Amino acid sequence: MALYLDVADATTGRATTWLMDMGSPASLARLGWSKATVKAGDRIVVEGIPSRDGSPVGYPYTVTLSATGHRLRAAPPTDRSSRAAAESR
Repeated sequence: MALYLDVADATTGRATTWLMDMGSPASLARLGWSKATVKAGDRIVVEGIPSRDGSPVGYPYTVTLSATGHRLRAAPPTDRSSRAAAESR
């Protein structure tokens, strides 16, 4: 799955569309996601890793809905150290 975000530059205000590469629909459902979790126009905060080449692509760890403060994991941990870090949040 993919999540596209329009991110405004703090100085210019110009928006850049980012692609966040999410997990499979089944893995996201196990983490609490549904088709209605994020709707077009929702304000969200994404924590994750940007691409190495500087392009507007990333891999999210968590997504927080600004309106409610509800925080969802966006990717299952891949090893024990990241699993422990994700569970401690």
